[in-house]
Order: sequence, then C-alpha cells, then structure tokens
Amino acid sequence: MSGSTDNRSTPVPEVQAAIGRVDALAQEHLATLETSDRRAYLWRDLPFEGNENRQSLDTRRSFARIEAIARAYATAGSEFEREPEVRAQLLSGLDWLYENRYNESLEQAGNWYNWQIGTPLQLTSAVLLLYDDVDEARRDAYMTAVNKFCPQPDHTGANRIWTSRVVAQRAALVDDDRMLTAARDGIAPALTFVDAGDGFYRDGSFIQHEQHPYTGGYGLAVVASTAWFVHLLDGSPWQLQRSDLSELLDWIDIGFEPWLYRGSFLSPVRGRYIARQDSQDHAAGRSATQALVHLAFSVDSHRSVPLKGLARHLLEEEQFTDVYNTRDIGTIIYAKALTDDPDTVPRAPSQVTRVFPAMDRVVHRRPNFTFAIAMSSSRIATYESANTENLKGWHTGSGATYLYNSDLAHYDDHYWPTIDPTSIPGTTVPVGDRPNAFGAGYLSDKEWAGGATFASLAAIGMDFRTFTDGPDESALTGKKSWFLLGDEIVALGTDINGSSGERVQTVVENRKVINRNAQTLTVDGSALHGWPTDETLRESSWLHLAGPTSDSGIGYVFPDPTEIHVRQESRTGAWSDINNSPPHRDATEHRRDFVTLWIDHGTDPVQKTYSYILLPGATTDTTASYARQPAVDVLANTNYVQAVRREDVLAANFWRNGAPTVGGITCHGPASVLRVRDRDQMSLIVADPTQSYEGRLRINLNESASHVISSDPRITVHRLAPGITLSVDLTRSQGSSYVVTFESA
Repeated sequence: MSGSTDNRSTPVPEVQAAIGRVDALAQEHLATLETSDRRAYLWRDLPFEGNENRQSLDTRRSFARIEAIARAYATAGSEFEREPEVRAQLLSGLDWLYENRYNESLEQAGNWYNWQIGTPLQLTSAVLLLYDDVDEARRDAYMTAVNKFCPQPDHTGANRIWTSRVVAQRAALVDDDRMLTAARDGIAPALTFVDAGDGFYRDGSFIQHEQHPYTGGYGLAVVASTAWFVHLLDGSPWQLQRSDLSELLDWIDIGFEPWLYRGSFLSPVRGRYIARQDSQDHAAGRSATQALVHLAFSVDSHRSVPLKGLARHLLEEEQFTDVYNTRDIGTIIYAKALTDDPDTVPRAPSQVTRVFPAMDRVVHRRPNFTFAIAMSSSRIATYESANTENLKGWHTGSGATYLYNSDLAHYDDHYWPTIDPTSIPGTTVPVGDRPNAFGAGYLSDKEWAGGATFASLAAIGMDFRTFTDGPDESALTGKKSWFLLGDEIVALGTDINGSSGERVQTVVENRKVINRNAQTLTVDGSALHGWPTDETLRESSWLHLAGPTSDSGIGYVFPDPTEIHVRQESRTGAWSDINNSPPHRDATEHRRDFVTLWIDHGTDPVQKTYSYILLPGATTDTTASYARQPAVDVLANTNYVQAVRREDVLAANFWRNGAPTVGGITCHGPASVLRVRDRDQMSLIVADPTQSYEGRLRINLNESASHVISSDPRITVHRLAPGITLSVDLTRSQGSSYVVTFESA
C-alpha cells in the first residue's frame, strides 16, 4: 500500500522520517545477514533449532527480515534503492530459504500459522517488492510452495482475511485470474456479521479463537487487511464492491470506535496482545488510526465523510505517541491529506455506554474518562495464553475494571510487566501467585455476565466462579455488580464464598503512578506519607488518589466504613516475565510505582460482601464532600438482588426468582433492570444477562401510568393502574436491553 511515489521530490518531513526507519531496519538486518556458501541459517539468532514450533517461527521471521530489506530496496529515496549488491543478497536469501526451509516438498510441522499465513505473507510481499528482479522461474517456484500451504482462503475471522490476502498476492504474482476471484470472494465470510464462533457480531463484539474478545487484536487486523484488499484490487475486474463493506463499516461504528480513547486501544479487548511490548495500548491505537485512514479513502462518499472525520480526530488527538511512526509511506501520505483537507471536520467517538453481550465486555464513555469492564462466563473465557504469551493474565477478564483518563501513560509505559498480576482492579480473587498460564481458556459454569443500558446508565452484573486445579466445590464464587451512573460508578459484591484454604481479596485499585511525591493518597482527609507503605486502614469512609494531571484524580467512597488495605510500592518486571514468545521476549527490567487498595475477605470466606463508589476525575475536596452526603443509596446487596438508587434512577440486578421487592420493583426471575424518571415520564429497561431465559419475564411496579408512550415489541403491558404490570419476552434475547416508556399518572 506504499512506495510508488518518488519520495526524493517529497519535502514532507514525516515521509523522510519513514524512509529513515525503512533504511535503519534494513541496515540492521543486512549487517547481520550470513552470506557464507555453507551457511545453515540466514541470521545467527534464527538458527532453526529447538522444537518444530520454534523452527517454523524462525522461518517466518527470516522471511520477514528479507521483506524488510526488500522494502528498502524498492523505496524511492532509500539509501539501498536498487543497489545491485542488495538485490543479489535478497535473491540469494530467498533461494536459500526456498531450498532449505519452505518449499512444496516439505510437510507442515510446528505452528500452522507460520506455514499457512505468516511465512507466505512475508514471502509474497517480498516478491511483489522485487517483482522486476525476480525471474519467472523463481517466481513460479516460490509461489508453488505458497500454493501448497495456502491454496485457498480458509479459517475464520482475521485468519480468513489473512489467507485470502496470501491467495491474492500469490495470484497477482502468477497472473492467476481464477484465484484472484477466489481471494476476493473468500474474504466475504469475514466481512459479514456472525451469530456464533469467530468474527464480528451485530452487538459490536468481536471474537477470535471461539471464546476470546479480540476487537483490538484480530478485529483490528480485519480492518487493516480489508483496507489493503480494497487498494490492491481497486480499479481491477476483481475490485470489492462498496456493498461488500457495509456490514464491516456498521461494526466499526458500534464495535470498533467505542474502544478507542485518546490515542489508545483499550486493553480489555486486546487479548494476549497486552503482553507484547511492541503492542501497548497506544501502539495498538496508532495501528487502528492508520487502518482507519486507509479505509476512509476506500469507501463511498456517504460512508467516507464520518470515517474521515474520525480518522482526523484520532490523528490530531494523539499526544502520547507519534501517529506517523510507521514505515508505510502510503499511510503518511493519506494521513497528511486528511489533516490538510479543510473539508474534513474532526469527529470524536460518541459518548456511549454499551454492553457487548457476545463477548462479556462493557464500555462506559464519559467526556473526561472511559471505564471498561472485562467479564467471563460459560460463554467467554477468563483470558487467553497461547504460544507462551500472556503468561500472567490470570485475572484480566475476571470482572476486571479499566479506568482511562488524561493520565495517558497509565496502561502504557510498561504497565503490564510491572503491575502485580494477582491484584487486578475490580476482581475478587484468591491471594497469591499462580503458575504461568494457569486457568487460561477457562469457562465457568456461570451464565450471568452483562446487563441493561440506557443512555449513560447501566446495571451490570457477573456471577463468577474462579478456576481451581482442585475440586470444583473449592472454587471461589460470588456475585458482582457495577452500576454505571454517569460520573459515578458503584461496585457491589455479595455471596462471596470459598473453601480452598486461600485468603480472598477484592481489589479496589492498582494504579501506576508517575510521580509518587505529587500523586498523594489521602485517607479520610489525611495524606498518607512515606514510600513504600503497607498499611491497614480501619473503618475508612473515603480515599483519594491524586493524578498526574488536574482532572485525573480518583475518589473512592465506602458507603459503609470499611477496613482497607493500602500498599504503595515500586515494582520491577520485564516483558519476558509475561511473554516468552521469541519475537516478543525482552528481559530488560523496568521499575514503576503502584498504589494498591484492597478489601481482605479472609481465608475461606462465607457470604462476604463489599461496596464502594468510584469517582473518576474527583478532587480531594469533592470526594470528601461526596462521602459526607453520598448521592447514591445502596438499597440491597444480597444473593437475591443488588440495587442502588440515585435521584430519579434505580438500578438493580435480580439474581433469581423470589427476590424481594426493591425500590418498588418486583422482578419474577433473573434480570438487570433500570428505572429512569424524567419529568412526567418513566422508562423501564430490562435485559437478560444469562442469555438463557426462555419465555416471558413478569415485572410489577408499585406506581401507575396514564399510558404507554413507546415500547419495544417484546414488552407487553398488562396493567397501568393501580400499579404497572408488564412482561418481557426474553427468549433468545442474546443479552439485549428492551425499553418501555410511560407517561406518569
């Protein structure tokens, strides 16, 4: 998608910087390239030793280095442009790899991805860059190997796009019209909504590997690769029709855009990618921005205007990393065209509160912060660890909460290798380390994960069972609720039980701090000094942690005075602690400071509870004032129902049938419910987070209405007065929220 412009006549500094990056990488690989006639490898650190997985990875990485050198060779303005010696080394390297590591006489061994996607993508890209210098016999030989291991589009989700891309690049190189058609048609299943398995869903979710949320990983790859496809085939008989992209573009609106925040791509939808040093949140955000830039120029005008506006906003908003930090010159040219276009108006992502039922995720976007919840269930696994990656992601999907604000460095700057992985905010878990990859891919037997949303409000719940390598009955279980009420977040826990002999904690916070001297932790009005600190605070009502910016402080209010444990410490970690995959392993140690707050439930807890309120953006004074007169009342925190009320909003999770009436609402079955009053109107919102309810759920309200203003077709109102009686058909509702609005009597 880059490289045809004569960059020597282009005065754009960002283009020249990109050429410099292309040259630097090529120089690095050329300097270490083995050229001996008796060589057993091309690079000493890729010796094709070890198990078959490692050998297949070394093959892929060797081709990737060849491709990087070929890019420099083909780039106008590069110091290696059309250099005969470089051409000779490239052809020799390709020949050696074909003869020894990747040809049609070999059988696939090791990681299938390296054979079917990784290696052929790099090989075909390198040959495309070298097209005029690779004779027909070489091209045919190389592409015969590619055709053996990836003969047609295959697999699902992002893997489907990638195999289609391999087939398209091979077909272009050998003038195979039939396979170009197959490649174009092959991506269709990855560009349409799915109802199960891998791919993107109508509710905005994206799943890969059957049970893992991956919007910011494989989902991002779908967006980027689709943009590449459009450019490759545009103007040809095989070009994609704009209608082919309609569902993908719809998904970008509802499922991709909400996870972008001030240049970052939020961690809870990036799977094992969070354990990669080169793919921290802002690096992923930069990749997303670059993909959207390309896609914005690939669609019809009706869809391109909002997409260009979003892309321009992302380009101009990023303050943490350089969005032009890429070796792809085409990306820079498109990006500059966007930012220089007076007709393209920047458009920020919408402020939404959204549940993604198909992947057990929630995002709550506010003007000054974004809050996300990562849950798991019988449908969605706790976390993914594969290929020795994400080794300590144990609790990252166990009701974990993620708070993004103007502290842009928080989830970047080596957050994941330095945080205590046993203490992830929002989780209720056994205390202590676990073995690497412990519980990866675990599906509990609990169905409840999700909730009801309305505007900037939500009632979210999770029924949980933690993974144990002992008897199932010893697993830690409990129920968690989060009531998202604009700028207030209420967290309740109940029915917490365990019998494994381990202590259990609920982690309120584990925040990386940039300046320990300035980011003061205040407890009930008194600053907590000293570092390190390990204290137990008796009967605390509120705490406040100052942020590195004026609006990034966080208040913590406890409706019932609570014993809070506080630890302020410096932690040291390396990326190799959480990722042993050779491309990502880095043993460099990093030291960062953290403030951790938790509630200790003791060993083998029985029917324990907790409650706290988060106030993102609060100051010390506003937190103290709120604690004196909380705006939220906790109405119930039992294993039957958890509920809160704030002014004209009531939010509740009814865990099972037989729950008592709360706030005038009686719910005859499991459901998340919101009641919202606005002047003379009252709305009731209902969802089935279990996604398993069959039939009609009956609800009674102890208030009357004059008439129904609007109603979802699934809701039937049986009586308006005295008292409202209604029922909701939740059969196959897939976690959706249903709304009925009344005119008050």
